[in-house]
Amino acid sequence: MRPLNEPISLTWIDSKNHKILVVDDKPINLELLSAYLGRMGFTVLVAESGERALESAQEDQPDIILLDVMMPTIDGYEICRRLKANPATHDIPVIFLTALADLNSKMKGFEAGAVDYITKPLQQLEVIARVNAHLTIRELQQSLHQQNQQLQQEIARRQEVEHQLRHDALHDALTGLPNRILFLDRLDYALAQAKRRRGYHFGLLYLDLDRFKVINDSLGHLAGDALLTTVAQRLRQRLRANDTIARLGGDEFTILLDDIGDIGDAIRVATDISARLAAPVDLGGHEVVTGTSIGIVVGPANYERPEELLRDADTAMYHAKAQGKGRYVIFDQEMHAHTLARLKLEADLRQAVERKEFEVFYQPIIALADGCITTVEALLRWRHPNRGLLTPDSFLPLAEETGLLVPISEWLMHEACAQVQEWRLAGHDRLRLAVNVSTRQLRQENMQRVIEQILAQTKLEPQYLELEVTEDALPKSPADSRTDLNKLSAIGIHISIDDFGTGYSSLDRLRSLPLNTFKIDRSFLENVPHDESNCAIARAIIAIGHSLKLRVVAEGVETRAQLDFLRQQGCDEIQGYYVSHPLPVDDLAALLEQQPLL
Repeated sequence: MRPLNEPISLTWIDSKNHKILVVDDKPINLELLSAYLGRMGFTVLVAESGERALESAQEDQPDIILLDVMMPTIDGYEICRRLKANPATHDIPVIFLTALADLNSKMKGFEAGAVDYITKPLQQLEVIARVNAHLTIRELQQSLHQQNQQLQQEIARRQEVEHQLRHDALHDALTGLPNRILFLDRLDYALAQAKRRRGYHFGLLYLDLDRFKVINDSLGHLAGDALLTTVAQRLRQRLRANDTIARLGGDEFTILLDDIGDIGDAIRVATDISARLAAPVDLGGHEVVTGTSIGIVVGPANYERPEELLRDADTAMYHAKAQGKGRYVIFDQEMHAHTLARLKLEADLRQAVERKEFEVFYQPIIALADGCITTVEALLRWRHPNRGLLTPDSFLPLAEETGLLVPISEWLMHEACAQVQEWRLAGHDRLRLAVNVSTRQLRQENMQRVIEQILAQTKLEPQYLELEVTEDALPKSPADSRTDLNKLSAIGIHISIDDFGTGYSSLDRLRSLPLNTFKIDRSFLENVPHDESNCAIARAIIAIGHSLKLRVVAEGVETRAQLDFLRQQGCDEIQGYYVSHPLPVDDLAALLEQQPLL
C-alpha cells in the first residue's frame, strides 16, 4: 500500500471544478489531506470542528465531505445525520475517515447517511479511488435524465462494493477464512440445530500454533503470514464442506465439525490435523516445522451461548499447551473450576493494591570484604485475606497476563525506594536498592519517565537504585538493548544482569551494554564446592564479570562451604538463606543494626 504522501500517476476527473471539505480535529491530518488533494487540483476546504463543518457545508456547498468519526463535541455520526436532515446539504456525499474497523461502526456510519468508509491509517490510492468514485456518482445523480444507463451501472458497481464490504467484515483478510463474528454465528446455528434434532452433536476445535512467535520474530511478518496461509490451506484440505474453519486472529484457528457421531470423531480429526500441521513448511528457503495445541469441546452439553463453547475450547487449548504443546485436550468441568478460580484470583488481584494487601520484603546482599549489607533486593508478597501470604510465583504470571504487572511493579518500586531512602537517612548511607524489571516493563516507552518520577517523589538518588534484568528479558536487537539501557544508565541508575548464565548473551553483546553487576544464578552453586562442573562455571562467571570491571554477586548461598568457595574465588557479594531469608521491613531494619553479619 502507498502512504498518503507518496505521489502517484492516475487518470482523474476534472478536479478543478470540484470542492472537497475535509473535517478532522487533528491539524496534521488536515494538512496532509489538503496538501495531497490540492496537488491533485481540488479546491480544498477544511474544518476542525463539527460546528464549523456544518457551517461550511451550508455556505460553500462542497461536492464531497471527508469526515473524521472521532470528533470532539459533535462526533462524525451526528454531523452526518445533521447534514442529511438539512435539505441544503442532504445530497452532499459523506465519506467517513476512521480507525474504527469493526462491522458495527461501519453499519452505524452507513445508517447515519455516509456513502463510504476509509480506514486509518489512510492510503493514498484508497483515498483517491473512493473520492473519485463518489464524485462520479454525484455527477451521474445530478444528470439522471440524460445518463440513466450510466447511473444504473454505477449503482450495480456500488452494490458490488457493498457486498464486498460485507464479505470483508465477516472474513479474515489474510486467509479468506470466516472471522470470529461469522464463526460465532455458525456456532449459534449449531446450538439451535441441537435443540431441534435429537441426537445431533457437533465438535469444536480451538487451535493455537506452537512456536509461531519464534518463527514470526526470526523470519519476519511476511514469513509469518505465509505460514498462516499454508495452515489455512491444509485445514481446508482436511475438512468437509459442511464444516467451518475460522481464523480468530494471530495464530488462533477454530473448527466447527458439523453433525458428528461422538467425541471419537473429533479426536480423529484433531489427531489428523496435528499430523498435517507438523509437516515442514518452506518459507522463502527456510524450512520450518510448527505444531499445534488443540482444545476440544463436544456440544450441545447444556451450552446455551456460542461464547461459552469458545471459552471452554480456549481453556482446553491452554491446558494442552501447558502439557507440552503438540497435543489435544478435551474440556472437562475440572478445567472450568480451575478457570473460575483464576477469575476469582484475578478479581482479588485487581483490588489488592487498593486494599493495601501487598507488602515488600527485603533480602540483604552482603559484601564479602567486610560482611556488611550493601544492597537490599525488594521482593513482593501478597497477604491475601483468605489464602495467607503468597509469593510472586503464585500470582505474578496471572498479573502479567492481565496487564496488572506494570502497575503492581511501579507500586513496588515506589514503596521500596521510599523505604530505602528512609534507612539511608537513618544512617545507613551505604545502602542501595535492587528491583527486578520484567520484559513488559522494559518495553514501556515511558519507563524512564516513570522511574524518574518515583525517584523524585521518594528523594532517592539514582545511583542508589539498581535494576535487575534477566538475559532473556533483554530486547532481541543489541542496538535496542543499548538504547533502552543507556537511557537508564545515563541518569545514574545501575544495571544488573540477574540469573546470569541461564539465558543467551554473547560476550561482545554484554560488553556493549551499560552494566554494573553480574548475579550468578543459584543453580551454579548446587553442591559447590563438591561439583567440579558447577565450580568451573562459577569461576568463569566471576572471571568474566571482573574482566568487564563488574561487581559479581552470587545468589542462593545456603552453606558455609559455598561461602568459603566464593570468597576464595574473589566473588564480591553474596545473597541467600545462609545470611537471611527475605524479611519484612521491621526485621530487616533490625538486621541493619546487627552488622557485620559475616
